[in-house]
Amino acid sequence: MRSLAIQRSGSLVDGPENIKYTLRVKNTGASTINALNVWDSIPEFTEYKVVEGYPNLGGKYEACGDHGLGKISWIIQDLAPNETVDLIFNVTVDRLVVGDVDSRDVPNTAYSQLPQEETPKESTVIHKQKFGYEIVKTSDVVANTFVDGNQEIEYTITLRNLQHESLDNVVIRDAIPSYTKYVEGSMKSNRADITESLEACIPTWKVVKLRKMAWLK
Repeated sequence: MRSLAIQRSGSLVDGPENIKYTLRVKNTGASTINALNVWDSIPEFTEYKVVEGYPNLGGKYEACGDHGLGKISWIIQDLAPNETVDLIFNVTVDRLVVGDVDSRDVPNTAYSQLPQEETPKESTVIHKQKFGYEIVKTSDVVANTFVDGNQEIEYTITLRNLQHESLDNVVIRDAIPSYTKYVEGSMKSNRADITESLEACIPTWKVVKLRKMAWLK
């Protein structure tokens, strides 16, 4: 028997913050464990950080070892009953996709497997991305009021960078509401460096860089 846990769970992270992962492996059985394979995929939205001495204890890093995300692996020999080893590596948080609700989490799963086992054991931690921005949508027609046929509604989307040094390659998309159609030529912005386009009939704005405390609409 053995246990596997990843330390540093549930904290807020922000690009380009470093995360130090510690995989704690303990032999909870009555006999010595040999040839235990332990590995961990580099979490999505992060990149492996080269730090002197890590990964420790003979850990090996493969740049494209697991679905192109990178992989850290160890082989543990002679793990005595009740003995614990800590396997350590570091990553740097990359910028998450702005506005992608599914990208709020940075999950990390570690695995351990003996040669005679068909299925590895696993342990997962999830860090929450600290976005550091706000996005607000308003319209020139009061919300929850009646609108007439052929009436135009102008929507305004305001994005403010509250704490990042810069938000890079920001993409904002806003689907056309049901029962309406896009008014040709109505897309605009308060910044000259924003690219505007209709992608699959969805208004899309792209900005290369939004500096700290700056805003766009």
